[in-house]
Amino acid sequence: MTTTSDRVVRIALVADGPPRAIGTNSGVSKNLLEALAARPDVEIVGEIDAHVRGVSRALVRLVSFRPSAWRWRRTVSWGTAKPRFRSLLRDLKISTRRTEIDLVIHVRNFYFPTQVPYAAFIDTTMHLRRMHMPEVRIRDADYERLIDIEQNYFTHATHVFTVSDYVRKDLIESYGVDPQSVSVVGAGLRKDFVVRPKPVPQLNMILFVGRDFDRKGGWDLVQAFAIVRERFPEATLEIVGSTPNISAPGVVIHGDVQDIDELSKIYSRAAVFSLPAHFEPFGLVVLEALASGIPCVVTDVGALREIIETSGGGVVVEPRSIPELARALEELLADADLRAKLGLAGRNYARQSWEDVAGRIMSAIVAA
Repeated sequence: MTTTSDRVVRIALVADGPPRAIGTNSGVSKNLLEALAARPDVEIVGEIDAHVRGVSRALVRLVSFRPSAWRWRRTVSWGTAKPRFRSLLRDLKISTRRTEIDLVIHVRNFYFPTQVPYAAFIDTTMHLRRMHMPEVRIRDADYERLIDIEQNYFTHATHVFTVSDYVRKDLIESYGVDPQSVSVVGAGLRKDFVVRPKPVPQLNMILFVGRDFDRKGGWDLVQAFAIVRERFPEATLEIVGSTPNISAPGVVIHGDVQDIDELSKIYSRAAVFSLPAHFEPFGLVVLEALASGIPCVVTDVGALREIIETSGGGVVVEPRSIPELARALEELLADADLRAKLGLAGRNYARQSWEDVAGRIMSAIVAA
């Protein structure tokens, strides 16, 4: 790409909320923004919140009106009004910037193209979401329109950055994006995450971390844990991020743990981490578990297999297979040497930082 400086690229970052808020885009925008801002070849000239709320959301609801309440809700969620208003918010905020922008980087989500050169940082696509989440019922007509918007957005981007190879392949095969304009840059651990030494001996504690309990397979894990308890009556299942209505022996519910120090203590106590998701684009919590030296049991969805096979830090099972999930958990709980081996491999793999991710992004931008 062409810039007005041989050294500094002036970047505006667009997110689905305040870019520096830890809750925006699961903390991805904050970590990426700070990693880019720390580089000498980057000047952050815009932090753009394009989340549709307030008056914008009211307008989306108005233009999406349908006589049926159920169709109205579906049209608000999956119609074209939301991405259009999201894009208008972005364009309005870009137009108010006095400093010239060389590149706009969109974190997750999708938009209509903008006249300023732009790049996308994504972890999934609408095609993958619909293919792997049958419970998300989108009308064929709405789906086709959203695919068209995405395809237009991706093909006009200066570059598309993905967290995994499976998304890169989908962009090329399903959207026709030029392979030269797609780069796998991965994701990193957040800076404030503390890796603690594991207590000895390890407890038979299985850990789940996730806010969307249904989509991330929480109920499957609860059922598998009941089987595990028959062989390991002292085992516990600790749930972080969600507050499901569960009253079962050995299940401990922490809810949303905002204190990163407390969260790292919970990780350090775990013998096994499990994310038996039905759909998961990447799984940043898996990186946290691997960095903590915990062997992981995950399902073969999204980038989870890619992470586990590359790291050698865990076991992959079929989604929604409760007996297979239970067997994998039992095997790890029964074998301390295997847990130690997988834990060490995972810890070595999870050393990647967001600074590494930012470096790959800038190398691709400068080369374009």
